[in-house]
Amino acid sequence: MLNPATVRRRRQAPTVRVRLPDGARISVRPIQAQDAEEFGRAYTRLSELSRQRRFLSVAPALRPAEARYLTSVDHDEHVAFVAVGPDHHEILGSARYIRLPARPRVAEMAIEVIDEWQRRSVGRALLDALGRHAQSAGVERFTAFVSTENVPMQRILTRAGAVVENVDGELEYTVDVVAMRCGAGRNLPRARRHRAQVGRAARSAAPAGGLVA
Repeated sequence: MLNPATVRRRRQAPTVRVRLPDGARISVRPIQAQDAEEFGRAYTRLSELSRQRRFLSVAPALRPAEARYLTSVDHDEHVAFVAVGPDHHEILGSARYIRLPARPRVAEMAIEVIDEWQRRSVGRALLDALGRHAQSAGVERFTAFVSTENVPMQRILTRAGAVVENVDGELEYTVDVVAMRCGAGRNLPRARRHRAQVGRAARSAAPAGGLVA
């Protein structure tokens, strides 16, 4: 597990203010180690179905060590962003990628959004931020596992031109990062950027769990 005291922070990414199509305003920023407690609260607001799709578990809460792992990232090999609500405190969802050790230009990604904010374009905003960072870091392709029931995410990836393969009953998508950003950013109003402080892998924490947005 990454030690928050020794994590190597590679870049300072901007906080992005986003107005969603329904008029709600959120912010998307890099995750920080001090988000662990609020991230744990966000997990409890996922339905059992959303937890199963993303974390392969219906456990009612994250263990403290899991929350620390998910928030104490190096923003190089393990990158994560959070969407926060209008109060700038409540975490609405997160998106992350982890580079594949043997293929550093390819990374496995995952995303989750709490249920009451799903289908409101929060996931699109997170994917746009994640894709922007990946481009600047030299990541060219994302892979992602999506459950067969997760039709909204399948549509997002399909519109981005992702190639899909059925692997043991799960759908494995491979998508070009630039194409995914174009697909994710569609229908989102232009965002305003602000500078912000920016602060390998257990299966429950790794992107292999899937995507929920």
